[in-house]
Formats: sequence, C-alpha cells, structure tokens
Amino acid sequence: MSDTFETDVAAVLERLPDELRRRVQQDVGLLRGAGVRSTDSCIAMLADLSTPGHLRGIAAWLLGRVGGDEVVAPLLAAFDAPDPALRWEAARSLGLRRDARALAPLVQALLSTGDLDLRTAAAHALGVLGDDRAVPALLDVVSSAAEDPRLRGEAAESLAHLADRRAVAPLIGTLADESADVRFWAAFALGGLRDPRALPELERLARTDDAVVPGWWSVRAEASEAVRLIRQAIDDE
Repeated sequence: MSDTFETDVAAVLERLPDELRRRVQQDVGLLRGAGVRSTDSCIAMLADLSTPGHLRGIAAWLLGRVGGDEVVAPLLAAFDAPDPALRWEAARSLGLRRDARALAPLVQALLSTGDLDLRTAAAHALGVLGDDRAVPALLDVVSSAAEDPRLRGEAAESLAHLADRRAVAPLIGTLADESADVRFWAAFALGGLRDPRALPELERLARTDDAVVPGWWSVRAEASEAVRLIRQAIDDE
C-alpha cells in the first residue's frame, strides 16, 4: 500500500471498537490480497463489475473513510448498482463523506418511483449526509401514507439526525399513523428534536401503544424515552 493510504487505513482501524476492528482488519486483508494498495486501486476495485460483490462492498465501506474528493463519483456509481448490499454500503459511505455533490442524486433517488430498496438507502444516506436541504424531500416521504412504511420510517430516522425544527409538526402528525414502524421512528425523531410540542401525543403513545417493531421494541417504550428526553431538555433550560 502507499504510505498515505496505509496511514489513513491505520487511523480508521484505530478509531473502531475492538471487536469491529478485528473484523475490518480481516476485510482490509482481503483487499490487500486482491491487489488494493492505494485509494486509486480501491476505486478501481469498486468500479470493476467482475470483482466479487463482497470485495466491492468492502471497497465502498473503506472509501467512505479514506481518500479525498475523488471517491464521491465512484461511490455514486456504486449506489446505483443492482446489488442491494453494495448499494447500502455506498449509500452509507456517501453520507459519511459529507460532500454536497451527493445531495441532488440522493434526493432524486429518494423521490423516484422505482426500486424501494434504493429509495430507502437514499433516505438513510441523507440523514448521515447532514445537509438540511434534504428536509423537504424527507418530509414529503414521511408524511405520505401512500409510501411504504419501511421507507417512511427510514426518512423519519434521518430527520432526527438532521435536527431541523421544520420536521416537528409533520412528525407529530405521523404519531397517529396506522403503521407501527412509522409511529416508532417518528417518536425516535421527536425525542431527538426535544420539542415540547410533541409531549401530548408522545405521552398518549407511552400510555397506550403496545405494538412492537421487529428487531427493536414497543412503540410505547420508544415514546416513553422520547418523553424523558424532552422533559430532561426542559429541566436543563
């Protein structure tokens, strides 16, 4: 590997928790074994359609954390790949790059009428990207009962990360949605936003909503945590 690339990779590994570090070291070893020695060769691996998907996914993960402006275009190309796992790795890495060039393509993907998985990956990436210009598009999705609940939940979670007060009223409205996923992630987002206007509806859910989101917990529990966070913020003022 080039000295700069090796130093950058070492810095990435150093920041990881021990268990994750061991796994990533193994993944980086696979890249080395496949000939990756620099950012350019990592980009080439990501772009090579003949490379096995798991190696391209590792390359996408790493390029979210090393390299410079040159990694954004290849990550955008990988984001449009047919492989869902690669697509998600590229989406996360695009978010981590915090590069404004990714905003328009991600918003376009979010608002498309095509592949649901692609749209959901875009919603996730926009939350990581941290650009509040994505808020209107995310609100359009989370507020539309016609959209898939998984997509709407991902959009609500991203609104929490963007921490924009424009989201408060629409999110309060979704606390009465028929989908437990949407109610759960709206409660999560409102807890993050710490806005007292959400308290009445959150307290209602904390008393009454026993629906459980697979892989997580009940809406009641998430709403209770949101109430706690908001009340704590009020007490701290």
